Amino acid sequence: MKKLGLILFSIALIGVLAGTVAAKPRWINELTLQYDDGTGMVTMDGALAPGFVLYYEDAPGEFYYLDVETIDPVPPVGDYAFYLKTAPIGPYFEYMASRGVTAEATPGTWEYKMWLIITKQAPMFYLRSDGDTQCDLIDGLQYAMGDTNAPLRINKDYFVGAYHFLGDVNGARTMIKLFFAD
Repeated sequence: MKKLGLILFSIALIGVLAGTVAAKPRWINELTLQYDDGTGMVTMDGALAPGFVLYYEDAPGEFYYLDVETIDPVPPVGDYAFYLKTAPIGPYFEYMASRGVTAEATPGTWEYKMWLIITKQAPMFYLRSDGDTQCDLIDGLQYAMGDTNAPLRINKDYFVGAYHFLGDVNGARTMIKLFFAD
C-alpha cells in the first residue's frame, strides 16, 4: 500500500507592517488543517509548534484535498497568494517536464500555467479569508484556469521532497513548509 506523508513543519508570520518592520516574528496562535481522504474531511494530527503529520493511505480518487479547519487570528477578507519559494532537491523539473510542464508548453494550457507556478511567476495556492470565521486553501492552478473556488488539491503521485511557499497575509510575510514522502 502506497503511503504519502505530508508534514507541515510551521507557518511563521514575519512582521512587515505598512512601512515598519516588526522587531520579532509573529506566529499564528492556532491552526488546524484537514484533508479529504476520499470518504470525507479528516483533521490532521499534530500541532503548530512541532508540525502536522499526515500519512495518506490508498484512498478513492486521483487527488488529496487540503484545507484550513481553524485559524486564529483570522486574517481580514481577501485571497492571500502563496508562491513556491523552493522546490525539492532532485529531478523536480524533470518530473514536471514528463507531464508536459515546460517553458515550451502552449500558452493557456494547464501545463503552461503550471510552468508559471513552478517558476515562481504565479501562486501555487491562496489562503482565502472571509474576515470572520472561515479560511480556505484555494488551488492556484485551478484559479489560473478560471475556477477561483477550487480547494487546494495535490496529485497522489506528486514529487516527493520539501516545498517552501511564501506569501503575504495582511502585511505579514508568511512561510509555509510542506514535506511530501512516500
